[in-house]
Amino acid sequence: MPRTRDPEQTRARLLEAAASVLLDVGPTFSLETVAHSAGVSKGGLLHHFPSREALVLELARDLNRRFMNRVAAVHGNSATPPGAWLRAYIEVSFQEDAQERSLIVALSPLLDSVQMLDRLGPELGEATQAARMDGIPVGRAQAVRLACDGYWSGQFIHATRLDTAEAAALKEELIAWTR
Repeated sequence: MPRTRDPEQTRARLLEAAASVLLDVGPTFSLETVAHSAGVSKGGLLHHFPSREALVLELARDLNRRFMNRVAAVHGNSATPPGAWLRAYIEVSFQEDAQERSLIVALSPLLDSVQMLDRLGPELGEATQAARMDGIPVGRAQAVRLACDGYWSGQFIHATRLDTAEAAALKEELIAWTR
């Protein structure tokens, strides 16, 4: 990859390289391998991410940002009827993305402490807040959001994965709850 002095581009390249290395090597990846893959020195990597934990947390944040950006793209920016944000959340939660799934599976063992998960709290709480503000009764809104989260996480475990017809029925039911 070509070198750049733009810090945002360098940071994005480092995250892209970290995701690629994590998928190739697994959770034992080294910072040296990530830096080499991104075309920067280890010192350059450490300038942006002062530790392996900081890099792992930013990878998790980046995955969450991309998910929430997809929700926003489906939702749009105009004034919308009650439940519209949740319908977008449902739509994105039921989309299949094999590369994202592989990255989450590879990243999961690295998010192994309550402290690390707590540091992700503010970003992960965005969906909770958006569901609260979507204009339908808060209990129903959170039930829909949590059902989507449960469906999504259940797709990582073969025994809890729904077949196509069950997934479609669940999606339809959740959408009905938002109207």
